[in-house]
Amino acid sequence: MGLSARLFRSADMGASWKAVTSDKQYPTCAAWHVLVDPADGNFVWVALGWGGEAGQPVNAANRFIVERSTNGGNAFSDCSNGFPSSSGMVKKLALDPASPVGGRTLYAATSAGFYRGEGGGGRWEKTGSGLPSENLREVVTLYDKTSRKTTVLVSLEPGRIYRSEDGGRTFTASGELERVEEMAASWTDPNVVYAAGGKVWKSVDGGRNWQGVFENAVKHAGWLCTFFPWSHEAARGIGCNPKNPEQVWFTGDMQFFASNDGGASWTEMNSHPMPEGTQRSSFKGGGSWNLYSGAPHYFDGGGLEVTFCYQVVPNPNVKDVFYTCFADMGGWRTEDGGASWTYNLGRWNTGIRSEWRNSCYEIAVDTRKPGRLYAVLSGRHNLPGADIHDAGRYNIGGAAVSNNGGKNWDEFKDAGLPDRPCTSIIIDRRSREDNVLWAAVYGVGVFRSINGGKKWEQASAGLPDGARAWRLRQSGSGAVYLACTNNNPGGVWRFDDAAAEWKRLSLIHI
Repeated sequence: MGLSARLFRSADMGASWKAVTSDKQYPTCAAWHVLVDPADGNFVWVALGWGGEAGQPVNAANRFIVERSTNGGNAFSDCSNGFPSSSGMVKKLALDPASPVGGRTLYAATSAGFYRGEGGGGRWEKTGSGLPSENLREVVTLYDKTSRKTTVLVSLEPGRIYRSEDGGRTFTASGELERVEEMAASWTDPNVVYAAGGKVWKSVDGGRNWQGVFENAVKHAGWLCTFFPWSHEAARGIGCNPKNPEQVWFTGDMQFFASNDGGASWTEMNSHPMPEGTQRSSFKGGGSWNLYSGAPHYFDGGGLEVTFCYQVVPNPNVKDVFYTCFADMGGWRTEDGGASWTYNLGRWNTGIRSEWRNSCYEIAVDTRKPGRLYAVLSGRHNLPGADIHDAGRYNIGGAAVSNNGGKNWDEFKDAGLPDRPCTSIIIDRRSREDNVLWAAVYGVGVFRSINGGKKWEQASAGLPDGARAWRLRQSGSGAVYLACTNNNPGGVWRFDDAAAEWKRLSLIHI
């Protein structure tokens, strides 16, 4: 497994890991690609460097580094002889199955062209006549056991694919594909190969011709396709079962799809309908959010939820009901103590505009009015860990209210809140009639409503301009506190009711 600084090896099926390469290019090094000989696992190669997305320039500090192991990855030694000594990167490695085990012929796609390595990569030479660019990204091999011939496919940054039938010495154009991130093929079929990037493509004639295999395929939905319009086929990576070309997977932003029929149908694997055995909804083309009314409403996770969870809130009025707030995934609700979850922000683009739904930063539960929730949202995720001045069009957000536990929502429109990221909301426990609400607006300050959100006024006196207001809390005595982040300045303030302004705790006596 390649990570940002070195290669790790597991000898117990992933239960534990040990670093087996040193950091060669600090601070830019990564074990970018790992190649294991399918005929003998003692032979392992790793390309070290950092490449980024298709079409992005290689980090200028990278050098051409390939290392080799002959003892199953327990120890590695350099095998970069023949590559340029200048800055650049080996991005992908492939082996020729027609060459002998222990002395394999290897192929390398690099930022400086196509390289062929003899003797297991002990010596490399530049080749690849016919390639119009030296800036390559991917290389895969297809092997015909009957004729004992190998086809080599390479992709240019960021798109076109070229093929070679003479060991990479000469290449001819294959396909004008958009932003190829990765290619994958099995060891058993010399004709089938997949590519992923702007789309998911498949070739059944050894890379001569390509066609998309996702847009018009049958899709079996999980939560992402059910609640979000997220059935797009833009992909980050693709994998194929080495022994079965019909079994293929691709990953994208937030999505993971699997196919067992060569791409004729796909199943969203990052979540599973609940209760167990609930049938997934199927669809073709785009517009998957139209499944909402007929699709399962409850899902469990597939283990790939890697975004920030900002908050878990119990509903004090209803046993086993909890709410969660996530970056990228919005808000979620469980009604069975966490066994299954449903999307808690209502139907897509209804009640809460789609541009705000990326992240739900906090939910406040009204204990006096069962079913009433307040939520703060933004199109900007991962606050406060990033500078909002880099957010561009995503630097938006607001607050909303639900009166039925999150099934439906109403935004606070034209009520005085700016369209900026809202990151915290509390209900003032001192309220008597309509709720008094406090909301933190990141990069602006604090706003207060005395009538349940119908109208808001800024309550930022005493705070620095552009305060990165992050979290509001109220003490048992009723005092309201604000935490600000990221040195603008960072710190904790308390609202002085008599002076109607905030005072920084480090500057007052408590």
